Amino acid sequence: MSMFYKIKRKLLRVRLQPIHVFCFHHVSETYDPLTMWEEDWVNTNVFKQWIMSLKKRGYTFISLLEAHEKLKQNKFRCKKYAVLTADDGFHSLINIVPWLIDQQIPITLFVNPKYILEDGIGENVQYRIKQTEGASISNKLYLNKEDVEAFSSQLITFAYHGYEHFDEWRIDEATFTKNLTQCVDTMQRGFSNVIPFYAHTYGHAKEEYDAILYGHGLTPVYVSGNDNYNDAFHIDRKLVSNDRLLKGLL
Repeated sequence: MSMFYKIKRKLLRVRLQPIHVFCFHHVSETYDPLTMWEEDWVNTNVFKQWIMSLKKRGYTFISLLEAHEKLKQNKFRCKKYAVLTADDGFHSLINIVPWLIDQQIPITLFVNPKYILEDGIGENVQYRIKQTEGASISNKLYLNKEDVEAFSSQLITFAYHGYEHFDEWRIDEATFTKNLTQCVDTMQRGFSNVIPFYAHTYGHAKEEYDAILYGHGLTPVYVSGNDNYNDAFHIDRKLVSNDRLLKGLL
């Protein structure tokens, strides 16, 4: 990080409140070592208590789309804003999405439509299963079309995460472009409330892939741990896990 960028960030902190965007994956009562990573899992009650604690501390929950509009404006911002996002479209999200709707809290779900509309398991989960000899998935891992349709609320938006869940550092530009195009085409036909954001798998990507996203009118989304000030070219997120919430993420 250059000295100029560091000075700019310090000045921005004086001028305005950052917008915190959070990313999580699984939310459930118990941790499943077969299909989950500890850094991706949050206990349902811990999650709800964390949300309520942010409310008590004066945070307003806004949608990712609203946050992006605010980041486009080079204005003073004194209110504290938080945004919720979830990656991969795991079935455990049914434990908290209806509750969030009741609380009038928006959330964006970055999904891989192949696993929701058709079949298959992402390579991130395949790798985990291979580490356990003879293991098999006995419960439903991803949301299905009926689950998605049940989330019929303007508070719930969907966004792109690739047609399949590839590691973008290990695929070439042609494969990335094909995976992106399939994702966009499939979701525009099969989902409602789709917004123009793309979350890079594993939270990072090759720099040249952002140019492809811009060409499709999409805003890149990362898991960098950084806060968001007045920069709308990409969105930074903080990874949420049970351990991080218990220690105090904010």
